[in-house]
Amino acid sequence: NVEDATSAILDRMAHKGSAINRVYPMQVFQTEAAKAMGVNGVMTGADLDVVLKYLARDKLAIAYDRQAVKFKDPNSITPNLTHQDLTIASLKILIAELQEKVSLSLICISASSKKAKQAVAIKDRTAALAALKSKRLHEDVLKERLESLSRLEEIYNKIEQAADHVAMLRVMEGSTTVLRSLRKETGGIEKAEYVIEQLREETNEVDRLLTAFQAEGQDNAVIDDDVVDQELEIMLEDAKVHQESQQASDTAKQLTELEATDKVPNEKLAEKAQIAPLSTDGTTKTLERFSINECRRKSNTPETTTMATIHGAG
Repeated sequence: NVEDATSAILDRMAHKGSAINRVYPMQVFQTEAAKAMGVNGVMTGADLDVVLKYLARDKLAIAYDRQAVKFKDPNSITPNLTHQDLTIASLKILIAELQEKVSLSLICISASSKKAKQAVAIKDRTAALAALKSKRLHEDVLKERLESLSRLEEIYNKIEQAADHVAMLRVMEGSTTVLRSLRKETGGIEKAEYVIEQLREETNEVDRLLTAFQAEGQDNAVIDDDVVDQELEIMLEDAKVHQESQQASDTAKQLTELEATDKVPNEKLAEKAQIAPLSTDGTTKTLERFSINECRRKSNTPETTTMATIHGAG
């Protein structure tokens, strides 16, 4: 589906910040477009032609040629591929190629160093010297490539800064136009001063009206001191009654607590003594039973039995 494929490509590649980042060398576009569609490798052949034509003609999203692809600026209607864009694309290609060559030089240096160590381990002097010479040559090449890459990246950064400055100047130019138009609508400094003066006068008039209304209200607001004093006396009397009622309630509560405290020890003493309340008749009967039982007990003692025996013998 061409629609889905181009939508994925736009989501991945079109939304870049500056104009320089929206320019892609054709090789980079082929790789990034394949990644956006979830395809390994690069996009080539008929698929690439269909996608490029659909984005350029139907979507009006890109401008392209054999070397580069440029995505439309969000503020423009149609994209435009300029000579500057082609130069930026060529610069990006050179930087990418140098980065690959730097990586290759690092791999060669590592391999030569490994061969030299292996030759030393087996005491092969000739092989060790050859490996070290190869390592030194790759190091020299790496140094040159890093210097070239540094210069190209510096140029690219300068171009990117310049592109940002151009975008900033365009925004400032547009802002200046807007400010000029708004200033014309205000009518100049004379009109602004006139409006401010009129506003100040109207504000002062409103303040004077408010002051007059407040003064009239104060004149009509006559307060009767007798009524205020009477209301105060009523409030004081209510407060006094409330205080006395509260004190009486507190006193009754304290008396109830004291009575409860005195009652508890008395009940405990009665339980220990096991004394139950008796009537008068019950007390008399209890004493009588106690006297009879005591007499019987005494009559059964050994002394009483001995005396009875003696009297019986006599």
